[in-house]
Amino acid sequence: MKHQHPSWWRWFWGGVIVAAGAMTGVSTLVLHMEQTGLIAQADAERQGLLRLALWRMDSWLTPQLGREAARPYYEYLPYYANPDTYTRYYSRIPQGEVISPSSLLMFESPIFPIHFQVEADGSVTSPQVPTGNALDLTQYNFQLSNAVIQNNRSKLNEVTVLLATTDLAETCSVGESKLLSVNEAPPTERSLDKQAFKQNSDQSVLNRREWSKRSETTRAVQQQQVAPQLYLSTQQKLASANREQIDGQFDDLNVNAEDGTSRQRPVQVGPLVAAWIKSLDATEGDSNEAHRLFYVRRVTIGEDELFQGVLVDWPTLRDSLLEQASDLLPELDLIPQYEPVTDSDQSVWTLATIPAVLASESTLPVATPTVTPARLTLVITWLALAGACVAAGLTLRSSIDYGQRRKRFASAVTHELRTPLTTFRMYSEMLDEGMVRDEAQQKMYFRTLREESTRLTALVENMLAYARVEEGRNNRPPESISIVDLADRLKSAVDHRAEQSGVCVKFNDVDDSSRFYLDVESIEQVVCNLVDNAMKYGCANESKAIQVDTETRDRHLFIRVRDFGPGVEPTFSKLIFEPFDRGAVPPGTNVPGVGIGLALSRGLAVGMGGSLELESVRDGNGGACFVLRLPLHGQEPIT
Repeated sequence: MKHQHPSWWRWFWGGVIVAAGAMTGVSTLVLHMEQTGLIAQADAERQGLLRLALWRMDSWLTPQLGREAARPYYEYLPYYANPDTYTRYYSRIPQGEVISPSSLLMFESPIFPIHFQVEADGSVTSPQVPTGNALDLTQYNFQLSNAVIQNNRSKLNEVTVLLATTDLAETCSVGESKLLSVNEAPPTERSLDKQAFKQNSDQSVLNRREWSKRSETTRAVQQQQVAPQLYLSTQQKLASANREQIDGQFDDLNVNAEDGTSRQRPVQVGPLVAAWIKSLDATEGDSNEAHRLFYVRRVTIGEDELFQGVLVDWPTLRDSLLEQASDLLPELDLIPQYEPVTDSDQSVWTLATIPAVLASESTLPVATPTVTPARLTLVITWLALAGACVAAGLTLRSSIDYGQRRKRFASAVTHELRTPLTTFRMYSEMLDEGMVRDEAQQKMYFRTLREESTRLTALVENMLAYARVEEGRNNRPPESISIVDLADRLKSAVDHRAEQSGVCVKFNDVDDSSRFYLDVESIEQVVCNLVDNAMKYGCANESKAIQVDTETRDRHLFIRVRDFGPGVEPTFSKLIFEPFDRGAVPPGTNVPGVGIGLALSRGLAVGMGGSLELESVRDGNGGACFVLRLPLHGQEPIT
């Protein structure tokens, strides 16, 4: 196994771990920021839906409260006197002789069960609970049942008990001052709404449904912030219209007791304000049952101060309001605000028309798409980091392998050069100094010097050839030759080596006269290298035989060089093709070579478009068999 520097790999893997850890931290931070952004986006969408829900609720309730605020003050009596009435003969009827039933006399509403009026003396009456002659007239003309009257009277008694402990003057003062302060605030949101509408109009690519939803949300934001001003403005306009309508009208409260003539007293009707009233016998645990919601207004007639209002069925009103936004968010709820709050303490989710806060425990699901810009960037960065680590690892491995190859090359070449150079020096000194006088011995020394020079020449040629192959400069021109002639040339090139080594090289008979364009020199070099290796490592037994077979099949040329020696262990089957690696033969042995022959031969085979492989031997005779496979092309006709 190759020796590699563990310190370099430790540094490399340490750097990879540090880079991966840093990238993991960055990825975690980016994904957390992305998730935080998605949560913030979902929360913003939820707040937009809550604003839309508030706008729907206030928009649904405001017209109903506007109608209550617009009621003339005299409609809180079962019957009221009509001024300036005439007969059909155009005869004037004295003021106060004609009365009209109030619109509240037969009023029924699941949200507003009972209307009431607190007189100046503190008594509580209701236009829906007539008494005396008014009761008889109502039962006669309108067929009002006793059950309805009893039901209304029980509700009026409940109102009377609740109002007995409540300072309505202070309640109205607080509500009026709050509405007045809100009304004086400039509605700056109108310009923002115009800009939002213009931006939505410019986006013509949006579909109508999306545009409608955005417009509704924009109106919801405006309504939430300016609803108190609109609500108070509506009440003021309607109250002003009522005062104009009743100017000059006759009322029994306006009759001068001294001379019997009518004298109009000034009437002022305040805005309708909401208030939660709690009974005295309520406990801490039943606040929801003990509190009742009222809408009350102050009415001043001359020096008398009255209070008019309506009781609200809160559970019914709550369900009706929540139904308006049931399609927006699940689990919506309205939480009453029993204690008065200032503008600074008022929640942004407080309704403009009711002292109640809109609450929702549900959260919108955070939809995380599979592919996001952040995730795509992280994937690309991780791939780039992995590619950089792989490239650095391959570079480090190549550098280490190159260093190992240089060491093996230096070791092998040094050994291969030391032996012939030593022989050259020793024999040349002996011959030069006349130490060898025998002519036969001198010839033997000269023959040894020639063989060593041939060996050095072959070594240098192999090194130069390997350098050309590595650099891709082995461009020898092919020549046209027949398979028979090629086999003869290979036999001639191998016979001399076999004769010197005393090895028998057998060639098969070839009768194929087809001619092809082949790189004959490279083929000779490959076959000679294979035969030399077989002579070195495969001829250890007594037979010392090498078999070279040449054949053509499937438009390919196959040349097999086989020996019958110990063969190649499977562990070294791939290692022997590495340059400067001699497999199981360590440097310093008596077997000559630098471990470049097979690497050079495979490089030449690949350069010719073929391959060189070690083929397994299956006939039981052992040995190693190398197969050179080359494509055949450019066939010439036989002449």
